[in-house]
Amino acid sequence: MELLKKQQVDVVLATIDQKDADLEYRPVKMCEFVMAVGKNHHLATLTVAKEGFQYPWVDLKECEKEENVMLLPGSPFRQHADEMLSIGDAPIQTEIDLIYMKDIILKTEMEKLYEIICEAIR
Repeated sequence: MELLKKQQVDVVLATIDQKDADLEYRPVKMCEFVMAVGKNHHLATLTVAKEGFQYPWVDLKECEKEENVMLLPGSPFRQHADEMLSIGDAPIQTEIDLIYMKDIILKTEMEKLYEIICEAIR
């Protein structure tokens, strides 16, 4: 967000946990937070279809001995991962936002960009 505030970029597409009053946030899409493994990974053979989940589900107890790459504590995705590991039986959704400066001159262009992005990811 620093690049946006310094006007080094015009727009950001991101998942944000804390919103800044100087920025405009337009929700683009809700996404299910998932864990990914290779198709030949042994966890891939343990997946099942589960009601309420868009993607195949695996009992997270099966992941206890797996090595994982995690982000630093406090980051939005790390918080989601910690929540997922503590709950495990309900999908966790995260919102992707189009973010830009509130006082931007190009409001009409940002609105058109927002429409294009929303249409493209549906």
